[in-house]
Amino acid sequence: PVFFPQSSGTAQMLAAFLALWVGALFGVGFWTWYQYEDWRNDIYAVTDDRLVDSERDPFGFHQRVVETTLDRVQDIAFVKPNILATLLNYGDLKIATAGAQGELVFSSIVDPQKASQEIFRRREAFRARREQQQAKEERVQFLDWFLEYNRFLQERGDIRVWADNHPGEMPPASDATLPAS
Repeated sequence: PVFFPQSSGTAQMLAAFLALWVGALFGVGFWTWYQYEDWRNDIYAVTDDRLVDSERDPFGFHQRVVETTLDRVQDIAFVKPNILATLLNYGDLKIATAGAQGELVFSSIVDPQKASQEIFRRREAFRARREQQQAKEERVQFLDWFLEYNRFLQERGDIRVWADNHPGEMPPASDATLPAS
């Protein structure tokens, strides 16, 4: 066997190199963990009426929450930044909104095209529900207007209420429903 004598300088260099290697490995590991935690604790939610973008640092020192209603969504674009993102089907969803929010970015989400389609589907359903609600409110307002007009005519004496003059009786059918004599 051949032994290589080591001088104290070589041992110190080897120890320094090993310490540097362990430090670099620890740094890369910490950076990888930090990036994963930063991605994992970001929450992107799509409800029946809202979009929520909640981003928080891994240590919780900084948190940002942006919400907008679906009717403010103007445009959605998705980006798959590289070949790996295309193969693994992930990317960023960029959502342009009206108002102060400007643009929401859902970073590194799975299947951004499907998410885009789902947001558009929910936006259209939200608009349809809102239009139905507005139509219902208009019908109620119209009915209230007629009831108020009817009360006004009763107060003026232009019409009489049948039930006040004939308690317990059914009002007669209109002329259009009476049989011809």
